[in-house]
Amino acid sequence: MAAKHSDSVATLRAASLRISSTPAKELPSSTPQISGLIWNCRDLLSTPTETKQNSETSVLVHRFKTHLSTLLQDRTIEGRWAAVVLVKSAIEAGGIEVLSKCNAWVKSLLGILKKPDPPTTRILTVLTLTRIFMLTWDYSNLVREITTPALTAFVPTCLSNIENKRCSARELESVLEAFAVLLPRHPTIFRTNEAKLRAYLSNVLSSSSGGFESGQLYSESCRSTASHLLAQLHTCAPKQGSSEKWAETLKGVVTAAHATCDRIFRAVDEDWQSVAGVERSAPLTSYNGDVVSEKDDGAGMRPWKGIYAGGERLVSLLEVIESHFTTASSGVVSVRIGGITDLLTRLFAVTQPHGGNQEFIKINNQVSKDEREALFAVLPRVHVAAMRLCETIIHRFGGEVIAWVHWLVEHISWVFKAERQTTEIRMASYRLLRDAITIIGPTMAKAEVVELNAILEQCCEDVLPAENTTTSTGMQNGGCIKQQLGFAGSKATQSHPTDGTDIRQAAEHLLCTVLDRIEAACLPPKLRAQIDRIAVLSHSETTLFASVMNPHRKQNDARIQPSLLPILAREFGQQPHVEALLRPRMPPVRGKAGTISEENDDADEQEDVHVHNEYLPDAENIGTAADEPPSNTTTLSQDEDAAIPRYPADPDASAPLSSKRPAGETPELSLSAKRVPVVTATISGEDVVNVVQPEVVANNTTGTATAGAMDIGSDDSDFEMPPLTMEPDTDPEDEEEDDES
Repeated sequence: MAAKHSDSVATLRAASLRISSTPAKELPSSTPQISGLIWNCRDLLSTPTETKQNSETSVLVHRFKTHLSTLLQDRTIEGRWAAVVLVKSAIEAGGIEVLSKCNAWVKSLLGILKKPDPPTTRILTVLTLTRIFMLTWDYSNLVREITTPALTAFVPTCLSNIENKRCSARELESVLEAFAVLLPRHPTIFRTNEAKLRAYLSNVLSSSSGGFESGQLYSESCRSTASHLLAQLHTCAPKQGSSEKWAETLKGVVTAAHATCDRIFRAVDEDWQSVAGVERSAPLTSYNGDVVSEKDDGAGMRPWKGIYAGGERLVSLLEVIESHFTTASSGVVSVRIGGITDLLTRLFAVTQPHGGNQEFIKINNQVSKDEREALFAVLPRVHVAAMRLCETIIHRFGGEVIAWVHWLVEHISWVFKAERQTTEIRMASYRLLRDAITIIGPTMAKAEVVELNAILEQCCEDVLPAENTTTSTGMQNGGCIKQQLGFAGSKATQSHPTDGTDIRQAAEHLLCTVLDRIEAACLPPKLRAQIDRIAVLSHSETTLFASVMNPHRKQNDARIQPSLLPILAREFGQQPHVEALLRPRMPPVRGKAGTISEENDDADEQEDVHVHNEYLPDAENIGTAADEPPSNTTTLSQDEDAAIPRYPADPDASAPLSSKRPAGETPELSLSAKRVPVVTATISGEDVVNVVQPEVVANNTTGTATAGAMDIGSDDSDFEMPPLTMEPDTDPEDEEEDDES
């Protein structure tokens, strides 16, 4: 212990010397090594002051903290950058001992946020302060002393920094992530800045559709973080009003989505009527000019202009709705799924024309062709966002929305038939349908499964290897495979050349789920044959295993069709689950009762088999002796056989029936009585034949019976049952009497 303490002291002294002797311009390059030294002496830093062994150690720790405090006030950018990193390392290494005395460091860090330092310094400062606030959550006194005063200044300072046009995307994302972590634990502190923060988040989410007005665009990760933070702002509501605020925010976003649909869907005649009481916000007669939104919508987002901007706005609103389901709420909330279902019904009802015809939609001839084509161009992206929202709802509610999932499957089939040529639509459909079948698969009727034929056939085609192989042989093989499977005339193509890894995985997962969750009798025979062929050609272990576990049966026929088990055993026989499927009874499962006796029985059976194998070479002699005509033969009757003793009088007198036992091994005697198999034997007075099993051979001349080489006894009775009591020792008197007799 003393050696460990001395090593920590030496390490901390070296770290302090390194900080004080290194020029500030060179500190950033030495910071990683110094941080490692600080972590190595964490035992010394976390030791309370009262329990330190001597004053020298206390002076050393105090000197180290003083160096960090001085470095935080350094005039150079490099010095302050290194100080922020070392302060975070010291607090994490020292624990509560350093955390309770870091109030001065927190004030210095807040001062660095207000200086025009590089974005990397401010990002590290935000991370360090957030980490300090999180470490104080377990100590109420530290929350009062450190977190509450510092967080009051931290929030407006960060808001001021991110509103600056010079703010980088990484700094913005770091600040939003810090707010998302701190807001649920400190809602009252954020309450004073809620309106300002909500307006800024709305501007971030509006950047994809209306960012041209401000000249600033934001990355997709920033918009995703802003969407999650916007869903958390309901916790700032006072007096237990967070649930009502959550529902109000969600309703406003749904209303804004309907308002956007009123404008961008004017190129088609919608066959939709709201069941949630939603009224159109745009007049039906305004078909002149570009599609525009004149004012902020119900979600507080800026106006937009153009069909493409409207499509991006609709996608952003759907992502905000999704964030309300993926983000944890501060209390219990009531979800009105009917309003969201009404919006999804409207979105899925408008699709692209299929195959050049307009059988899926009704065209509004009062709108220009350019606007109509622009609408068809943005529809796949809108439908993908809607499918992701449906997938999130299924993950959140699970089996509580079974009826809703049945409705959803019907709409997925409708959209897929119209837009299957888009890769993103196919991938989103596969993932959503997989989650839906996981819940409702066992309850699906055959008619519902038949409606999915188009999706499953396309799914089989996406699982196949790519046709554009490097050799002509590969191209011919791929064409032959598709011709055999009936895909040669398929018109579906990928929207852009990709390796297809993601969509192939999604398709394989869907096929496995179909085989695993849907009743085999509900799948059409032709479709099931295609799925089985795909499982074999793609060498998919999961698909093969699912096919074997759910074998196909013909309707009104109890017979099981040929299985893929031989192929599964040949390709993946080394897998544990395949091994368990092939040999389900090894090892046997035993109960608690009768375990010892069953083990003894198994041991005796193994010995019997061993004896049988030892005497196999004598089988020819047995057959020869049996073929010769017997002389003076005698057959034991059933009564005489019943009187034959089953055990020898002396265990030591029995001859060995198996291979030789080692000299140092002691034979074990079974304490449980077992019946030796008795075979009716033909006895000859001249020849005594050794048989395979321990049989009874009698000599009619002497009148004695012998079982193999066992001696039954020397008394007058040939068929007297010997006593079963075994004594370990024999008295000398008994031995003398036996010799005399």
